[in-house]
Amino acid sequence: MPLRSEQGSPAAPPRLRRVALACALAVLATLVPAASATAGPVLAADPTLSRAGRTLTTDNGSWIPAQNTYSYGWQRCDATAATCVDVPGRTGNTYLLTTADISTRIRSVVAATSLLGTTTAPSAATTLISAAPPLNTKPPVVTGRGTTLSATLGDWSDPSPTSVIYTRQWQRCSGANALSCQNVSGRVGATYPLTAADQGKFIRVVVSAEGLGKASVGTAPLGPFGPLGGGGGGNGGGGGGSNGDPVAALRKLRPFPKVIIVGEVIKSGRFRKVTRISGLAIRGGPKGASVSVSCRGRGCPRGGTFRAKLNRAGGLGLKRYQRIYRAEAVIEIRITRRGAIGKFTRLRVRAGGIPTRRNACLMPGASRPRRCP
Repeated sequence: MPLRSEQGSPAAPPRLRRVALACALAVLATLVPAASATAGPVLAADPTLSRAGRTLTTDNGSWIPAQNTYSYGWQRCDATAATCVDVPGRTGNTYLLTTADISTRIRSVVAATSLLGTTTAPSAATTLISAAPPLNTKPPVVTGRGTTLSATLGDWSDPSPTSVIYTRQWQRCSGANALSCQNVSGRVGATYPLTAADQGKFIRVVVSAEGLGKASVGTAPLGPFGPLGGGGGGNGGGGGGSNGDPVAALRKLRPFPKVIIVGEVIKSGRFRKVTRISGLAIRGGPKGASVSVSCRGRGCPRGGTFRAKLNRAGGLGLKRYQRIYRAEAVIEIRITRRGAIGKFTRLRVRAGGIPTRRNACLMPGASRPRRCP
């Protein structure tokens, strides 16, 4: 039988064509996964994290080739970093830690993209994130004007101050003790309009600062407040006295006491001068008002703070503080009664001169003095 040339050979039978196609598909199936495994940049070194305050920053790691475009994601992991989930919305190369990250570990995920494709790589997870809430350095203050109270935020310290979230919550109190206070629903703004429900009550504000944790500081309860429109009643003033200041409308101690001091500057040694207080007393106050006296500096008696009450005549002798004091010794006298504005007097001993005196007022329940209304 004569041989035929290849060009002249008849077409392959249909069955042989089907077998050849199946073999080709099998070979292609083995090649595609291999090509996919090598697509995109190749990781040479993992991304690493650095931390400054509350902010984490990721680098890109090292890749072959180095010329790629990079995108970022962040994940929150459990204590062992065995299980991690994406943090929605975090797509930059920095990450600000918040309260939600406490007791977790954080890692970045870097995606490197080239013409060949995209490859992702996670960084090592941080150590367990612990709480570090903002620190209050100056408490908030409540002031009043007309029938409206206003509250400052106070001062706070935080590694990322611009990212701290502040909230206010006003509270109504049955007395001057903060334990008697309850939140007033919906009152979370910087101001508080007094209402009929506040008559005879005390008001305060609680300021909260949230960063990597949350901290709250409350003011001393202020009041009690009388009927709106002025004229105060009971133990306190109203929500709008003649000068339009609800704080000023509070009633002072009646009668308002006086602090009397008698003394002289004497020589002690060849060149030194000291102050001798020969008389110190409270006169003209209301019977039963509470007195608290503290002293710090050279010459003060031992025993810490002295507490007593004014006698039937509204007076009290402070003989234990009649002694010789060195320069910069300070005596502070607080005279208070529940629901009324009290008196504060500070005596500071000067070198070679008579003591300076500062008179101020104490709002009900407050420990810090302020200018008298």
